[in-house]
Amino acid sequence: MKAVLISIRKQHNDNIFSKKKRFEGRKTLPGNVEIKNYLDNTIDYDAASGTDVTFYVYEPKSGGGCGKVVGKFVCDYSQSFNRQTADFKRISEALCVNQEFAEEYFNKPKGYMIRVCNPKRYDKPRNLTDFWRANYCKEYDHFGICLHHDMCGIYDGGDCELGHIRLRKPPQSWCYVEKIKENRYEKDED
Repeated sequence: MKAVLISIRKQHNDNIFSKKKRFEGRKTLPGNVEIKNYLDNTIDYDAASGTDVTFYVYEPKSGGGCGKVVGKFVCDYSQSFNRQTADFKRISEALCVNQEFAEEYFNKPKGYMIRVCNPKRYDKPRNLTDFWRANYCKEYDHFGICLHHDMCGIYDGGDCELGHIRLRKPPQSWCYVEKIKENRYEKDED
C-alpha cells in the first residue's frame, strides 16, 4: 500500500516525536486512511489491525524547520467531524494547539484528525529526492526519457524509474509516496 508524505511545521513535529501529540489535524484526508468516528486517546495501537498507513513527516523551512523529511509515524485510523457540531475544546487539546487556532484552521464543513502512533524521528533528516511518487506517464524513448515530459516534468531517466517520479518539491499538505526501507535512518524516541 502507498504511504503518505505530510508537511508538518517544526513546533508540531516536536510534540509528535515527544509523543505529546497523538492526532494531526487536516482539512483533507488521504483515501487510504480508515475513518472511525470517535476521538479517543486511550485506545491502544493494534499493529495487527491491517489498516496502518505510514506517514513520512516533511518539516518545511517556514517556522524554523529544516526543509527535509525528519521522521515518520503510523496511522491506524482517523476521525472525521462536522464543523457545526465539533467539540473544538477536545480537538484543540488533541492537536496541542489553542482552541482559537483550531476553530480558524478548520474552516470547511468537515475536518479530520489523523491518529499518530509509533512516531520515530530520524537521526539524520532525509532529502525529498529519497522519495518517489507514482508517475502516470508510461512511455519512454530508448534513452529512458519520458515522451510526455511536458506533462510530468521528467526530462532525464535519473528522475523517472519504472513509472515513478523522484520528489523535488514538498507537498503543501500531503501526497502519496512509495513506502521505503529505512531502518538505518530511524531513531527510537522511547
